[in-house]
Amino acid sequence: MRTLHLLLILTVFICSFFTPSKLFSQELRAVQLAAGCGDNVISVEIRLRNISSTTGISHLLTWNDPNLTLTDSDITPSSKFDAGFRILPNALSVVWTKGVAINFDNDEVIYTLRFRLNGALSGNAMVSQAPDDPDRLPPNSVVDAIGNPLSYTFIPTNLVLGSGGNDTTAPRISGCPSTQNAVAPLGQTATAVSWTEPTATDDCQVITQRSHRPGDNFSVGTTRVRYIFSDPSGNRDSCIFNVVVTQGTTGGGGGGTGPQLVAMQRSANCGTTEIIVDIKLRNISSTTGISHLLTWNDPNLTLTDSDITPSSKFDAGFAYSQMPSA
Repeated sequence: MRTLHLLLILTVFICSFFTPSKLFSQELRAVQLAAGCGDNVISVEIRLRNISSTTGISHLLTWNDPNLTLTDSDITPSSKFDAGFRILPNALSVVWTKGVAINFDNDEVIYTLRFRLNGALSGNAMVSQAPDDPDRLPPNSVVDAIGNPLSYTFIPTNLVLGSGGNDTTAPRISGCPSTQNAVAPLGQTATAVSWTEPTATDDCQVITQRSHRPGDNFSVGTTRVRYIFSDPSGNRDSCIFNVVVTQGTTGGGGGGTGPQLVAMQRSANCGTTEIIVDIKLRNISSTTGISHLLTWNDPNLTLTDSDITPSSKFDAGFAYSQMPSA
């Protein structure tokens, strides 16, 4: 039993003697985030990692472009950020005032800086970081769980900023219509034309401009319809299509500016013996006193009261009868 005890002590001593110190490179890294939405902001994340505690850690962040400014309200701390900071001309000094536990290379402290861009960004704009006071790095006397000393080196970083904080991506358009064809009734020089409007998405607000709206009247001929989708940064894309209106040879179908009574057959129902026709009365100020006669010339077509489906605006009396054959 005593032999086993001595062997264990000797083994631990030998392992401790020959185990090298762990080296942790204390990283202070700057990462530029995605561009803002037309507000001339460059967002940079500051990440501190590979430390056991933030106690006494300090660093100095500098930038070399005079058009970049930073205020207290532009600093967004993370939940693990507990530090004092001081804004200097083109520099930010950060000193942690309270220790925050960090799980070495599996964890990090992150906070965000929003630089305001007050003009064009220079081609060599850079954010640099270094220890504010190298003597305040964690002491080498810090040990790990089994007593091995931990050695630290500090890796300063330089971040070359991108071409500014403006959004450079145009809105993405979907559903741009193809050419729209319509027929103006006999005696009319225009007709109303409708379509499904295109849409656009963007990381920022989408501003929509259009030359025409669905339901507008279009004259006989070809008219170009244009949609312009833009964002606050001025990025834009367009949807362009034509509306082609031809002159009809009969009255009643296709739109126009006068009163119209339009009959339109729907798509046939599969596997049934029904033919559904929509009767549309349009371009009138009131239906009061309006009457019309609907006829059909095929003896195999029949209609009953239950076959008439009014719309919410339908308020009429109707009667039907077999018309005498010609």
